[in-house]
Amino acid sequence: MHEKTDKPISALAGLPGGVNFGTLVHSILEKNDPAAKDLKADLLEKSSTALNRLPIEGVDADTLAAGLSEVVTTGLGDLTEGFSLRDIGAKNRLAELEFEMSMGSERGYSTLKQLAGLFDDESLADPSGALVGYGKQLAATSAASSTLHGFLTGSIDAVLKVKDAFAVVDYKTNRIALQGDEVLTADKYDSAGMEKIMRESHYPLQALIYMVALHRFLSWRLPSYDPAKHLRGAGYLFVRGMVGQSSTESDMHYGVFTWRPNPEIAVRASEIISGAQL
Repeated sequence: MHEKTDKPISALAGLPGGVNFGTLVHSILEKNDPAAKDLKADLLEKSSTALNRLPIEGVDADTLAAGLSEVVTTGLGDLTEGFSLRDIGAKNRLAELEFEMSMGSERGYSTLKQLAGLFDDESLADPSGALVGYGKQLAATSAASSTLHGFLTGSIDAVLKVKDAFAVVDYKTNRIALQGDEVLTADKYDSAGMEKIMRESHYPLQALIYMVALHRFLSWRLPSYDPAKHLRGAGYLFVRGMVGQSSTESDMHYGVFTWRPNPEIAVRASEIISGAQL
C-alpha cells in the first residue's frame, strides 16, 4: 500500500524502469509530432506500435500515451520562452542529431580536467546558479586526468528551434529513490531533486558535449552563425515528473531542468576537445 496524496502524479510514475523503458519512451518521442491535431490519438498509435516491437511487462499503450501527453504539453521554462514541445512541434525539432568529433590534434591532447574548469568559470556560468561547483566535482573524479583522444560519438535526443535560436533537449526516465510507502509524485522532480540527479549521473558533462556538437553543427550549417545569438542552452526533461501545465515550482514546471550558461562555454569546450586550446 502506498500513502495517499493530493500532489500531482504523472501517468508514467508507476511504470517500470530500466533501459528498455527508456528506449521505448525515446522511440515514441522521436516519431511523435507533438503538434498533431489529435495528440492523444497520435501518441496512442505510436505507443502501440512501439510496444509491439518492444513489449515490456507492466506497460500498456493507454497509460504510456497519457503520460507522454503530459510530457509534451509541459512548458520548458526559459529554455524555450515557456513554450512546450507541443507548441514547438516537429517542424521546429530535429530529432536524434548524431555527431562524431575527433579529440586532440597534432598539437596535442587536452584532459577532462580542462573541461571541468569551464564549469567553475564565473563568466560562463548560468545566471540562475544552476550546477555551480560541478567543475570541482568532476575534477575530483578518477577520470579527470584522462586524455581526450580518439573519436567521440553520440546522438542528441532533440534540437529545438525557438525563434532564431536552438536548444539541446535530452529525455530522461530516471526514477527518484523513495522511502517506505512514498509515492513518486511530480514534486520529487523539483529543482533540488533534479540537480542531485544531474550531478550524480554527470549529466552536466553530457550536456556540455551536446552543446559543443550543436555549436559545431550550426557553425557548418547556419549562415552568419553567432553562438551568443543562436545557442540557448540545454534542457533535461525528467518525464516522470512532467504533468502538463497543471503544476509548477515557482516559474518552472516539475521535471524540467534547464541549464543556460554563457554560450561561450561551448566555443571554449570545442577548442579544448579539439586540442586547439592547450
